[in-house]
Amino acid sequence: MVAQSNLPVTIIIDTIRDPESIFLYERSHALVGKTFPMGEKLITLEYAYRPELGGCTDLQVELEVRHDLQRMDWEHHDGIVRQVPAMDRHVFIDLKAVLTLRPSEFLVIGPSEKADHTYLVGNRFFTRQDSGMEPYETLFCITPEPFSPHAGQRDSS
Repeated sequence: MVAQSNLPVTIIIDTIRDPESIFLYERSHALVGKTFPMGEKLITLEYAYRPELGGCTDLQVELEVRHDLQRMDWEHHDGIVRQVPAMDRHVFIDLKAVLTLRPSEFLVIGPSEKADHTYLVGNRFFTRQDSGMEPYETLFCITPEPFSPHAGQRDSS
């Protein structure tokens, strides 16, 4: 995937078509859950290139369930009012991670081998079982590769 400048990268993992309950352990160790009637399971990646750190990339990772409400809402941002698609969003804040990757490093996102509960967020997002098939896991390997879209182009003036 190629990221557009200053916009997060959104990876659609799966679609919730029937009500689905997802649980997680909060930082306080309390087990909490929510049932989502529909929506899309997403990984959202925000990033910042850090040339002053030898080309490292700061990466913020969030898991969320988002449902497009099929209407437009008005949004006020930085003194500008505009119409945007209305979304019902649930971000799993306690799972948000912020880290810095060196140019040779990558991030692997997937279920934990210690999370054996079917309804925990890691299993709900990254484990599937199609009818009549064995369950399987999905892993995402995130490797930031910064580049300039104008590199190698000559100025025509």
